[in-house]
Order: sequence, then structure tokens, then C-alpha cells
Amino acid sequence: MSNIQCPYCKRNTNFDGHTNIIYEYNCSVCGKFFLYNSGDIIGKENSKKVSSYLFYNQDKKNRFVGTNEEYEKIKNIYPEMNLITMDEIDAFWPRTFSEKITCILLWLETKTSFPGEIVTITHGEFQSLAFMNTNVSEYEIDEQYRFYTNYLYHHKKYFNLITEEKNISLSLTPLGYERIEELQLDKRNNKKVFVSMAFNDNTANTREAIKNGIIEAKYDATLIDEIIHNKQIVPEMFRLIRESRLLVMDISEPNYGAYYEAGYAQGLGKEVIITCSEERFYKKYETDEEKKYEKFLKPHFDIAQKQILLWRDTDDLTKKLSEWIKAIE
Repeated sequence: MSNIQCPYCKRNTNFDGHTNIIYEYNCSVCGKFFLYNSGDIIGKENSKKVSSYLFYNQDKKNRFVGTNEEYEKIKNIYPEMNLITMDEIDAFWPRTFSEKITCILLWLETKTSFPGEIVTITHGEFQSLAFMNTNVSEYEIDEQYRFYTNYLYHHKKYFNLITEEKNISLSLTPLGYERIEELQLDKRNNKKVFVSMAFNDNTANTREAIKNGIIEAKYDATLIDEIIHNKQIVPEMFRLIRESRLLVMDISEPNYGAYYEAGYAQGLGKEVIITCSEERFYKKYETDEEKKYEKFLKPHFDIAQKQILLWRDTDDLTKKLSEWIKAIE
């Protein structure tokens, strides 16, 4: 274990090599993540994007930042790793100034348990929180900091700036909470998609195809087995569904929990997208042994009455799912 500079936020971080294949970083700003040992292919020009993504998504576990090619080299050795590509980071990245302000306010709200609570973060954390460009001089970094604090504190009065010496301490104002409520009610600000399906070796390719389709649509995929939490699984799952705009359920492989999750989302008024492979959907159960289990393997009657996205292969699934999500207003 040694102390080096984080390749993304440029802060000091703990570094640990792993059998000369992947490197582990434990950064005070970006959190814990892994890189392939040949170097950072994503590159310096994208460092600010990667740092902000990692900062905002610290509840995702075993985060391997890299390319599909790098992931292919390590996935059999480290099957628990969850690949984060530049496509996923680009999909997350705010495209306008107002989207950045939305992300900042919604993040601050998650850090308060009661109105007026003081939130304390480091200057390094604020840089990632505000999507600041850190590949510039210290003077230009300070200019960006002053711009954001002047806008949020002096101009909009969304928070009270209590101190900004060693760390930044602030508290949301009533105007800040009012704006946050407006943002939470506007579905366009919610880009989270909860994925409900059977998670096992047989569905690994389907899982990646669904995730890629969500990313191509510029949304953020939430998979329960990628989330770090110390709570009971069902309440945590309900929370994630509540915070999502959409739920995607794949029924190609039977999973009664997925029906339960989809029903919960439907009851909340969430959009539910159901996907199924054509092979499974049109399968004929002919032998006595097959017919014995037919009712457990075929899509449930209630689900079968809904419009289902049928896919031929994983490429077809990614393409169709992306188009379906984009069509949802």
C-alpha cells in the first residue's frame, strides 16, 4: 500500500497493486475503484468527467474503470468487477449548466436528514460535485469555485455558506429546498433506470445488453447487485425503485422476484418496460417433462397481456431498448 496522486481528481490516494493485473485506488474524493495495470486508456482529457462520475456514484461496488477490451482480460479472474466505460460516464455527464446545478442540489439534499443540517465537504469534493475542470491552473480552479458559490449562495440563495476555509460547510435554505422539490417533481431530471431480472451466469450477456441499451439512451442503469449497502435487501430495493424513473424487467429466464419488483414500480406509477427473448417467448413445450414445468417457465399471464419488447440476440436487445427508452417523454 502506497500513497500517490489519484489519476482523476489529482488528490492523494491510497494505492494497492493486485497480482500485476489490476490496480486498486482508495481516494478520499472518488472513492474506491480499479484500473487495468497497463495504464489509464480513458485518458487525462476525460479525468474531470471520471472524477465527477465516481464521486456521485460511490454506492456502486467493485468499480472497474476501463474499456470492454480491458474488462475481457480480467473478468474471469475478477468476476465480481463491474465495468464502467466512457460511454456510461458520458451518459451521466450533465450537458448544460442548469443540469449541473440540478445535480448539485439533489446531491446536497441526500446528505441532509433534517432542514438546516450543515453539510461539510472538502474543496476536492466540491470540485467533483460541481463538475469543475481541474486540468487548468490553480487560479482558474479558484475562479470556477467562486463562480459556483456566488451563483448558489449570493445570486440564487440556495444555501448558506458557513465556512470555506479548510473545508466547506453549508446548509440549504428554504429557497434551496423549494427548488429541490420542483426538481424532484420534474421527471425529466430523473435518469435512473432500475433493472429487474435473474442475475446469474446464464444471464450475464443479457444483463450487459440491457445496461448498454440504457446507457445508449443517456440514462443510468441501477442494478441491485452493484450497489454497496449495509441494509436489508428488500427495503433497499424499494428505495432504489422509488428513486428510479423507469423499471426494465427481463423475463427471458424465470424470476418471481422480478414480477414483485415490477408490480411495486407499477403501483408507484413508474413506467415498466418488459423484455423477453423471442426464443423463450415462442418456445413450444412438447414433452411431458417440459409441460410439467411450462407454467413456471412461460411469461406470466398478466404480463403476457402487456406489450413486450421481444429480442433476437443481445445486439437487438440493446438497440430496441435504447430506442424504447428514448421514446418515453
